[in-house]
Amino acid sequence: MKNGGWLSFLEQEAVTDGTTYSLPGIETLSTYELGTELVLANLTAIQTPASGKFGNVQYIYSSSNSTVTAITADIIGVGDDVSTNCSFATATGPAILLLEEKRLNAVNSAGEAICIPLTTIGTTEIAIGTPVYTNTTDAVMTLTSLTSDTYKQRGLTLYGSLVEKDSSSGTNGYVKVMYPEEEMTVNVLVTGADTSVSAGSSTGGNVVALGSIAVEDSDIASVQAKNLIVVGGSCINTVSAKLLGSDTPLCGADFTAKAGVSSGQFLIGVYSSPYTAGKIAMLVAGYDAADTTSATAYTIAQKPNTEAGTMLKKTSVTYADVA
Repeated sequence: MKNGGWLSFLEQEAVTDGTTYSLPGIETLSTYELGTELVLANLTAIQTPASGKFGNVQYIYSSSNSTVTAITADIIGVGDDVSTNCSFATATGPAILLLEEKRLNAVNSAGEAICIPLTTIGTTEIAIGTPVYTNTTDAVMTLTSLTSDTYKQRGLTLYGSLVEKDSSSGTNGYVKVMYPEEEMTVNVLVTGADTSVSAGSSTGGNVVALGSIAVEDSDIASVQAKNLIVVGGSCINTVSAKLLGSDTPLCGADFTAKAGVSSGQFLIGVYSSPYTAGKIAMLVAGYDAADTTSATAYTIAQKPNTEAGTMLKKTSVTYADVA
């Protein structure tokens, strides 16, 4: 998928001892294409039938005895625990495997997997089985019934995938996976036990809602004691002009002469604040409004160095350095 995850449809398949296969579970394309050799004698004897691991996914192979050379992959185990299986044997039908991309700072080299099997109602009617997932010791995706609707269960992976199973009476059920564009994060505020969070005064142990932190250049006196992020060119922003050493607007060629950037380019410069000693002022400015928009997007995405004296000059389209 777009950001490195994998979506696979699994069905029972006969495999041969001593042959190299590429099975879903290994995150990187190059490693997946190399595959892994299946050697019956070397398969992990966690249980009978034997199993072999591809990345974060444990496959289980069934055979009539340990000497046969044709073995059948019909069940997928999760993590190192193959007691919880996601079957794609012919008797029940195929399964869907979603392999997440690797989490930031995760120890394992591959993403976690969510497997959704088919099952049967009675003897023949197809229904959706219960999803299983890898790394059960490092996950929060235990499916839990909702208080508001006991037919629905939900769980969340550490990457941020939300899995919902619906087994409403009279239906064969469904499983929905809501997969984020990128790894989800949580902002956590750690306070003393007697601290409450509310809008209003900062006295009395309360944490104040931040509110708007944007001010116009004409109101610089109200924030000049703080570290500043100054957005906009020196033709329209008097604080930008001051950072560039001018008490009057600098437009067009004058801005280029001072900032060193021209049309289609922008500057991100960090200066010692001209208002308060020990504070910094970061100038985020382009030659025109579109260039300033690119400069702002670059600052948000790349989080450049805020040390005084840092100067970045980039083109607005490619972010290539400006000589």
